[in-house]
This record gives sequence, structure tokens and C-alpha cells, in this order.
Amino acid sequence: MGSKMNAKIAIALFSALFLFCCSQPEEAKLCGGKYFYNEQTEFCPNEYYEFPPKVYAKCNGQEYDPKVQTCSEDGSKLLYHCNGVVYEPPSQFCSNNGVADKGTFTDLRDNKEYKTVVIGEQIWMAENLNYETSNSQCYDDDPENCAVYGRLYDWETALAVCPEGWHLPDRADIDILLYDVGSTELKAISGWKKSSYGHSSDAFGFSALPGGYASDGHSENIGESSFWWSSEDVRWRHENYSVAVYFYLEYWGTGGGTSIKSVKMSVRCVKHPS
Repeated sequence: MGSKMNAKIAIALFSALFLFCCSQPEEAKLCGGKYFYNEQTEFCPNEYYEFPPKVYAKCNGQEYDPKVQTCSEDGSKLLYHCNGVVYEPPSQFCSNNGVADKGTFTDLRDNKEYKTVVIGEQIWMAENLNYETSNSQCYDDDPENCAVYGRLYDWETALAVCPEGWHLPDRADIDILLYDVGSTELKAISGWKKSSYGHSSDAFGFSALPGGYASDGHSENIGESSFWWSSEDVRWRHENYSVAVYFYLEYWGTGGGTSIKSVKMSVRCVKHPS
């Protein structure tokens, strides 16, 4: 009698497991090794940072980062939120004290308007310069890239390209910026490849985008890295050859280096002290 009962229990358990495992649709995947979801309509975002793991409905067919984004009530578009408060980038950002507004500056040379942001005691442009000169270019010579990432300049051009009242940062400016901000918090909250690494809340509004660089007719690293010229150069090996200092931001952090001056990089201008 006991053996028959044990057999019935075993069959029942096997049947239940079969129905649970094998009745899932082909589209179903596991989130965190625990919850099934349909990847056609749902997603499991960066499951390693959310515990317990949570499945979200896609927003108009799109996946998103729930830490900084939410879906509109009608499900038609993605919105950005700052601790639950919806805001409008790029004119606003999510600071450590809540939603903050960026300032604006108009370059009278071509009437382009730029977002600006106060970081510590400095005022920075909150986007890359996009003033056209003879020794500048768009990434891959595509004007759409200039509209998003600004123009790329060789060092000699970068020295003189900032508008009146602004300047190319020197190493002291950069050191102050990095001291006030840290590394990945300079990044924009979207627009980066491998964005699951070194997530940024853009809490200071610098909103760096990965515009890459150009050298010898080739453009490299868009979507992965930002490179900005500084105003300083360094003599290298002998007096007739020098390199210029730049600082960079990649998805894992920030740093600095030197480069030959013909390489074309982005420019971020900082306002003269008042």
C-alpha cells in the first residue's frame, strides 16, 4: 500500500513539474533564474543589480532602465524620472537634491544655444561645442553626428574656438571638475554603448556623450568614449615636438593623457571666472 502511494505522489510531482516547465511558451525566459517572462512583451533589466529580480512590461515595444526611466500612462513613450518625479532632459537633470534646471548660453557667432550647468564654483557648457571652423569636422563627416555630439577639432583650433567669455579648460579646471564630480557621474544617462557598466545618474548635469575622435581620415569610438582637449601642451623628447593634454571618459571611468595635436577631439568650454 505504501509503495503504491509513493508511486502516485511521484507521478503527481512529475506531472506538476512537466506542466510548469514544459507548458511555458517558446518566448519565455527566466529572470534571475526565478521568474518566467515573455521576451516579446516583457523584459528583465540588468537583473544582477535588482534583487529580488523584477519583470517589466516593455514600453511601446522598448526595453528601458527602470532606475531612471518610466513608461507614460498610455504606454506610448518613455519618460525620465528623478526618484519618481518626471523631468525633461536635456533642459533638466536629476541632481542629488532633486530635479534641477540647466542654464542656457547663446553663441552670438552663429546663434547656437547651449545648455550650461554650475558644478562647484565652475560654469561649464553642458554639451560639446558645435561651432564650424575650417579645421573641424563631424564624426564620419555626418552632420547628424555634429547635431548630437558637437564638432571635432584639432588642438590648435580648439585653443581659440570657445566663444567670448569662455575658454578651453586647463588642467586645473579639469582637476577641479573631477574632484567635484568623480568619474562616471559625468556621463549622460543614455546614449552610451555597454550602458550596464558604470551606470550614471548624471547628477551634476554635465551630460557627457561618447562622441569619439578623428585621426588621419578615420573616425573612432563613437558610442563608447568621449575625448576633450585641454589648453595645455607638453614638450616631448626635444624642443621642436610637443603633445597636448586631453581628458577622456569611457563607460568604466575617466582619465587623462597626451596626444599629437592633429588628432581631432571634442571641446567643452568653461566660463571665465567672474
